[in-house]
Amino acid sequence: MSLPEHIVASNKFGSYCVPASSKSRPAAAAILAGKVWEPRTVAYMTEHCGAGDIVHAGAYFGDFIPALSKGLRTGARLWAFEPSSENYACARRTIELNGVENTTLMHAGLGASAATGILRIGRPDLPAYGGTARFVPARRKNCSHEEAQVVAVDEVVPEDRTVSILQLDVEGFEQQALTGALRTIARCRPKIILENLPKDPDWFDRTIISIGYTPIAEVHANTIFAAIAAPN
Repeated sequence: MSLPEHIVASNKFGSYCVPASSKSRPAAAAILAGKVWEPRTVAYMTEHCGAGDIVHAGAYFGDFIPALSKGLRTGARLWAFEPSSENYACARRTIELNGVENTTLMHAGLGASAATGILRIGRPDLPAYGGTARFVPARRKNCSHEEAQVVAVDEVVPEDRTVSILQLDVEGFEQQALTGALRTIARCRPKIILENLPKDPDWFDRTIISIGYTPIAEVHANTIFAAIAAPN
C-alpha cells in the first residue's frame, strides 16, 4: 500500500506520518503543532495498563501509538485497528518511524464479527473525515466511501493474552465493537474507555453494566468504565 501525501511531525513521544488531507482536523493539527492529542487520555492508559495489553480503535494515523507502545510493560502488546486505507497507511508509517515492535496494527475496524462494511470517509465540504470516518449502512449521495474490513476483538486477540484496557473511538460503532469483545471483557475485565456510549442504552445496561461495570472517570471526551462489582 503506497503512502498518501503526508507530513512528518514530532512531539515528545515520537514522530508521526500525518495525512495531508487531515492537516486541519483537530488531532492532526495538534500533532503538527508539536503537541500531544488528548494527553490526559494517553496518560491514563499508560498509567493503568499494568502488565496487560491495550486494544486501541481507531488508530487514525497513529497519534496514540508511540506513547502507548512506550507505556507497555515488557511482553505486553498494543492491538491497534484502523479501517481507513489512508489512515492505516500513515499509521503503519508512524510505527516504522518510531521503530515500534510491540504493536499489531490491523487494517480493519472493530465489529461484532468478521465482515466487510461501507466506510464513509468524506463529503464535498469536508473531503477527509480524518479520524471521524465511520461505518454506514448504505452509500450516501455526494459523499465518498470505501469498502473496509471489520474484525472482532474476540477473533483477533488470542485467549492467552490479558487485555487491561479496551479503548474505542469508533464513531457510532460502539455496540458492534463491544459485542465482538464480550468474551475478552468477561475473561479479562479490562477498563473500557469510550468516546461515545452505544446508541442503545438498554443494551449497554444489560450487557456491560450488568456484569459489574460502572463509570469511574472522564478524560477529555471519553468515559472510563471499570468492573468494580461481580456480575449480576
